[in-house]
Formats: sequence, C-alpha cells, structure tokens
Amino acid sequence: MGKYSQSLLGVKPQKPQVQSVPEKGADFMDLAEAYRADDPNTRMRILAENRFPYLTEEERLQRYKQTDEGIAYLDDDGKWYLSEPNGFWQGAKQFGASTLAHGESLLGGAGGAFLGTMAAGPVGGLLGAALGGASGESSRKIHANLAYNEPQTPLGNVKSMAIEGGLAAAGEGAGQLVGKALSRHAVKDIKRIDDAATSQLARKANEAGITLTPAEITNLRSLINRQALLRDMPDSADIIEDFLKVRNDQVQRGVYRYLNKLSHEQTPHFAYKEGVRAAVGAREALEQARMKASSPYYQDAAMDEVDISHVLENLQGSIKKFSGTKVGKTLSQVEKALKDGDSPKRLIGQIDAVKGDLDDLIAKAKRDGRKTRLRELTAFKSELVSAMDQASPSYRTGRQIFEERSLPINQLDRSLVGDMIREGNQAAPDLGKILFGRRSSPSAVKQSRQIIIAHDPKAWDAVVRGHIQNTLEEMADSSVGEAINLGGAFRKRLMGTASKQRMLKNALSKNQYQALMDLSDVLEATGRAMKGQSMTAQRTEMIKELKREATPALSNAISPHRIPSKVTDWYQDVKLGKYSEDLARIMTDPQGMAKLRTQVKLLKDISPREKQFYNALGAAVGVLMGNVE
Repeated sequence: MGKYSQSLLGVKPQKPQVQSVPEKGADFMDLAEAYRADDPNTRMRILAENRFPYLTEEERLQRYKQTDEGIAYLDDDGKWYLSEPNGFWQGAKQFGASTLAHGESLLGGAGGAFLGTMAAGPVGGLLGAALGGASGESSRKIHANLAYNEPQTPLGNVKSMAIEGGLAAAGEGAGQLVGKALSRHAVKDIKRIDDAATSQLARKANEAGITLTPAEITNLRSLINRQALLRDMPDSADIIEDFLKVRNDQVQRGVYRYLNKLSHEQTPHFAYKEGVRAAVGAREALEQARMKASSPYYQDAAMDEVDISHVLENLQGSIKKFSGTKVGKTLSQVEKALKDGDSPKRLIGQIDAVKGDLDDLIAKAKRDGRKTRLRELTAFKSELVSAMDQASPSYRTGRQIFEERSLPINQLDRSLVGDMIREGNQAAPDLGKILFGRRSSPSAVKQSRQIIIAHDPKAWDAVVRGHIQNTLEEMADSSVGEAINLGGAFRKRLMGTASKQRMLKNALSKNQYQALMDLSDVLEATGRAMKGQSMTAQRTEMIKELKREATPALSNAISPHRIPSKVTDWYQDVKLGKYSEDLARIMTDPQGMAKLRTQVKLLKDISPREKQFYNALGAAVGVLMGNVE
C-alpha cells in the first residue's frame, strides 16, 4: 500500500508530519477568499474546493485538517502540506491576502468619516475611521455567512468589528494611542445624540410610516449640512432626490392615515356638506328650543283683547308725514294689516301675527340701509308691543322668553357657524377657509366646535378633516414631479404660525391634537436638511473635506507592508464621486437610525475604561453604516 493510500485510509494512526513548502501553499486569491471567513472549518472548505474541484465535497474535506501549525492538506504524493506556509515572504503573501479579504473594512474607513462628522470634535476622522472599519467588517462577516454558510455568533461579530475599527482608527490617527484618544473624546461626542429625543422622533416617524435620515433624527448640524451638500453633488444628487420623492409619497400616506382616524369622510366636498348640514341643524335646534319655551304663553294670550286705537292714530300721523314716499306706502300697508275693514283688530293673536310681518320689514330696511324707514317702523313696533304687554301679562312673559332665547341664535348668525350656513349655499363650499382663514381666531374656532359638536360630533371632525386634506391635496397637486419637501411645506401651511396651531388645538380633542403634533414633529424633521449651505466658503470647505475623506486614510496603517500594487490602486480608486454616492445611500438607509440607537444606548452605559466599551463602539457605527460597496 502506497504512502498516499496509507495516509488517506488512516492505516498509520500516528500524527502526520506537516511540511511548510512555499510552492505548495495556496494561491494568493485562494487565501484572500478563504480569509473572508473566520471559522477554520469554513476556510478549509473554501481552500479544499479551490484545490480539488474534481473531487466530491466529502472526498475534499478528508484531505484537509486543522493542525497546530495551521490548515494542512494531503497532496497527491501522500504528504501533508501547509496551505499557509511559514517564512517572511509567505507571511507577506498571507497578509496581503488577508487585507484583500477585509476590503470592506478598508473601504468602510472612508465611509466612516460619516460618523466622524457627526462627532464633529477632535476625534473626528479617528472615530469615523474606527467606526467605518467596523462597518466594513460587519459586511465581510455577513458575506461569509451568505456565500460560505460560515457559523455566526453575536459576540464574535462584535469583537471582530471592534478589532477592525481599532485598526482603522490607528491608521487614521497616524500612530496615536487609540484607547487613550477614544477615552478622551468618544463619549463626549457620542453623547451629543439626545437618546430620549431621537427615540421619540424615531418612534413617531415609524408610526407615521415616514422615513427620516440619521441627520434629520439626530439634528446634528454637521450631518444636516452634509446631507444638504450631497443633494447638490452630481453623483449623490439623484439618490437624495429619489429618496425625497419616495418620502413625499410616505408623507401623503402618513397624513391620510391620521385623517382616516379623524373621520370616515373621504373627500373634502362631502365633509363640508356634512358640516353645513350640522350647522343648519344646530340653528334649527335653537329655534325649536325657543319656540318650545315661549309657545305656551303666546297660546294663553292669543284670545286676550287689546285696544290699539291710540297706536293707529300715531301711525296715521306718520303716514301723512311721509305721504307720497315709499316710507308712507310701507306704513299704510302696516295700518291696513291691523284692521278688519274700518275697525282695528282686537285679539292679541291677530295683532302678534302682524307684528311678525313688521319684524321682517324692519330686517329688510336694515339690510337695505333704509334708515328713515327703519326708524319709523321700529318706533311703531315699540308702541304696538307696549300696548300688548300692558293688556296681557302672559303675552309679556312669552315675548321676554322669546327674546332671551333669540340671543344664542343671533350670536350663531354672527359667528363662523352662520358663515358656514351661508357658505353652504355655494355649489362647492370651502368651510376650511372660513373656520381657519384670516377672519377666524382660536376662540372663534372653539365656539364653532362647541355649537357643531352639540348637534353632531362626527360632522365637526369631518369638517376639520376636510380642511387638513384640502391643504395637503392643493400642495401635492402643485408639486407633481418635483422632489420638494412636501412634509415641511405642508406643515408650514397648515400650522406655520402660533395662531394656526391654537386654532387646530381648539378644533380637536386632546388625543386628536396630540396625534397631529406627533405627525407634525416628523414633518418638521423632514425639512431640517433642505435649506442647504448659505455661505459659499463653507460649502467649498465641506467639499474639500469630502475629498479628503474619499481617499481611505487606512493606507497609512498598511503602507509599511508590501502589498500588491493592484490592491494599493484599489484603495486609491475611492474618489469623491463614489464616496458621495455611497454616503448618500448610507444617509437615506431606512434602517440606519434604528440600528444605531440600540448600540449608542449600550455605548453610553459602559465606562470608557471597560473593555466592553470598545466592542460597543465598533458595533455602534458598524450597524449604522451598513454595507458600503
């Protein structure tokens, strides 16, 4: 039996002798692929498949094993050789392959400046590189799991990301002691993020279904300026614009989600019709209450008699005074109505009916601005009513009740609800402009709500929905195809002043208003990065900073080693355009802030002097940055 067969079949149970022969080691690219995995068994599977592609997986794995010296394989000559031979040049080869395998970590160092700008302190690029390196390491481990089915453990991932983050920071810091630098600055910089505020805003955005960027959620000026700048840069502008267009749709859906909870009415037109119907019903209810209270007294006095002879004599004097005029003609009509032939009417019921017609004449004269007619008719009415009051105490009581119950009706007619009723006669009423327009006020809205809700609470909610929906749809229609900040613009028009906010507060219940304000907080945040940079000098400096970040500073950390020129060239290919594009994708990642929040909380709970701090630091930005391709 030959040496190969004896070794393969295990006839000789003694420990095999493993040889370190450079020309028998794995190729550079095979090592680079294998080093994408941390698990030794996974590395062996990769190396075995590349060396023995013609064998089955079971046969290949029988020819690989983990030894004290490293991963070894059984060659066709029956001898065991190291896949990672010893020696200086072989070590350099191994290091280069490992570096290539960890490419995401290196590229992540460039993207890491994203959080470096968030820190905006002396640690800046150092912290950014550390966290960016951790992000790339996270990507590498995810790839190893998906491509090679490498086992994953949360603790292993965190440690790996922390190690890569530390190496990246060491290169960026040009020899600084990473632990010392992070201890001085990292906690201070990270603590600029308000946990409570960002958590609440993220929760509100999630409930509304509206995506906010980490810059908008944290409201850190460095990130806000960075996002605004990316919108103007050629390689990132389209990404930001596409994100804004998608978010405009989210804003509309978020507002409609709120409106559907407020009222079932789907269109402002029908919502306003419901409001008009309720306003008319509220007025009719007051009239019915007035009639119910006064009618018994009027009915009791209807058959009482009253002498109005002296009243008619005074009326005839006025008729002569205004003979030949329209005023005289009107007074003659009144005199005729108070007589049966040549004799005056005597029953209070009959005379009160004429008094009702007299009220209509007075109202018309007032509307038409007929001051003389108004004065004469009002004076005559006063004499007529006084005569009936003296003749019948029941009539006097009924009339007083009627006048008292007329006060709220008159107030309604002069209020916004009265305007609602009059607007309801239009083909397309717009109650929103009446209730929340320039003529309105918080107190007027409160009064209107009380009147309508007393008659139909659902109708009032429909009116408020109509106003909010109309405001949104008018803005959405005017911005079709444009990536404007719909959320911020809509919020400004709906509640951009303190008065508008108070009007909405008085128009809604406590819970309804709180829900609207939660939505408003999200809409306000969407506009935080829309103003851009006002100073040309500031924009120029930020572009220079992006250019510096676009070239991975990690080359400082690896330059002492002899790495193939292709790898070095690959580092230098990360220029401003690609960097700004990647940064825009990172900033618009819907999951970015949600992932960061958990890690930042963990980071704040750990003392910088504890070992776990650096693990958490690496994971914090690793989960934020995601995969920078």
